[in-house]
Amino acid sequence: MKLTAKRQKVTEKLSIMSKIVRKNSIMPALEGIIVSSNSGDQVEVKGSNLRTNLTLRVTATVEGSGTHIIPLKGLLDILRKLPDEYVVLHFKESEVKLYAKSSEYSFRTYIPDEYPDVTWNIEGTRLSIASKDILECLGETSFATSPNSEYAPSYSQGIQMEVSKGRITIAASDGQRLAVGYFSVDDIAEDIGICAIPILSLNEITPVISGSEIIDLIFGDRYVAVESSLGVAVLSKLNVRIPDYGPVIKKATSVDENAVFDRMQLVGALDRLMSVSSDSYLVKASFDETSIFETVGLSSGAGSERVECEYSGNPITVHFSIRHVLGALKSLSEEKVVFFIQDSMVAIRKCSTDNFVYVVSTASVAEEGPSEYE
Repeated sequence: MKLTAKRQKVTEKLSIMSKIVRKNSIMPALEGIIVSSNSGDQVEVKGSNLRTNLTLRVTATVEGSGTHIIPLKGLLDILRKLPDEYVVLHFKESEVKLYAKSSEYSFRTYIPDEYPDVTWNIEGTRLSIASKDILECLGETSFATSPNSEYAPSYSQGIQMEVSKGRITIAASDGQRLAVGYFSVDDIAEDIGICAIPILSLNEITPVISGSEIIDLIFGDRYVAVESSLGVAVLSKLNVRIPDYGPVIKKATSVDENAVFDRMQLVGALDRLMSVSSDSYLVKASFDETSIFETVGLSSGAGSERVECEYSGNPITVHFSIRHVLGALKSLSEEKVVFFIQDSMVAIRKCSTDNFVYVVSTASVAEEGPSEYE
């Protein structure tokens, strides 16, 4: 099989694939990609890390047909450095040769049988949605996951998606904080239910989602697939579920003590405090006619920021993680946000719409005073 294609287009597709394909895998074939064609003007490029399976389509002039497994890293490195507009890939039984105007390289191929049996396609309920809607909702919630923490609960490894009539709800939590967002979808005619998807998989396929205005979500028994004009990604479901967060949200947002902030003004103040705070990143927040945020537990000094707000309710003082609150504020694009404050939790919502809520636990801090040994 021989294919001729624009170097830039091939490089772009293989760069997306490099987010999926493992490096230094115990299964050498997983360091490669599957290239196949039945001749014509397109080839399929496939890669997997056993959690995410991705198929991309590459436009090319194809002679012959076949299926070959070729190493990704070396090929992609050369393609990025070549100056030529077009390249030719000539596939043989045990090698693939790369030709450009004045360059020639060869790479060994893997035996197709060495590649593990993975799922490339999926059957299930198909739903068309705008890519910008799901990307915005993921951006506003996925920061609340902890995919790399061995101490976090298992559901923190992914986002939970609930598809009900009229809307999609996305929730994420690491046990200390909870972010929930939703967006409306007019053509949802049935309740598809709840599933969890690894956040690492979603990060890997972001280019596939953003590469098309409309994408299809396909819900199967064990997988969720995302199809766009670039290709198809198949994501394994997580067998977990976030505990019922409905009562938490209701309790967190039904208090009289609330403050409306200019989001960027508050981000600036908390950002400065975090740069001088202790390892715990705790801040003491006092809410009254205005608000005062102070660092906690510093032996080398202290920091304090006064931030104007529109406050209603009784005066209250709480401690919370600057890092956790900043993660939420930076994920939003709203000019104004509203804080709901109580002793056990702080909730954040947009002022213009109620399609997002973030809840973070407050911290218990012992009152400062003289030691009993002094």
